[in-house]
Amino acid sequence: MNVYRSAGPLARARKLAAAFALVGLFGGGALSLAASVSALAAPMQLPDGIYPYSVLDQDVTAVLREFGQNLGLKIKISAKVSGTVKGKLPRLPALGFLNHVCQMYGLEWYYDGATLHISSVSEETTRFLPLQKALLLPGLIASLERLSFYDERYPIRIGAGGASVIVTGPPVYVALIEQTLLMQGGVPKQTMIYRGGSVAIEKFGSEVGQ
Repeated sequence: MNVYRSAGPLARARKLAAAFALVGLFGGGALSLAASVSALAAPMQLPDGIYPYSVLDQDVTAVLREFGQNLGLKIKISAKVSGTVKGKLPRLPALGFLNHVCQMYGLEWYYDGATLHISSVSEETTRFLPLQKALLLPGLIASLERLSFYDERYPIRIGAGGASVIVTGPPVYVALIEQTLLMQGGVPKQTMIYRGGSVAIEKFGSEVGQ
């Protein structure tokens, strides 16, 4: 069985925030919480065998919803996801099926420990997060991995001098990383957002998944 561990819901991040405030999100104190954090993180478990599914001129959102139902996964699909699946799909394991459909129709998926989120690649967001204190990329990634928030498919970069974080990925993923940093007082309540060729400055305050 394939097991994929990713970010927990925003509520889990909020519950952990107070604890991490005592030991420091990016310091050695985070190590002492690794066991409890890992226990809270819910994996996405997918069977190894071939995912049996036949498609004939079916809306891609219906295909993905049935994928979730068949595997017992809660799934949330963006309104910008569209397209019709025509003809036979290759015989693949569940993860391969999901990746194949997403690649064919310009989609991205992200699992937050409770819900499988599907969005269009056109919704991919880059956020520039100025930090109130410098940090090193390995420490940030290690802490996010212990929280099971980090997804290596979507890059996180540190700006010059460790004074900023640049994160790119689906909206839910990017917002969750921002929420986590914000709750530790790591970023001011204003960020720069890059979508396609446009740039905007936005005050923080939106909820993950809204």
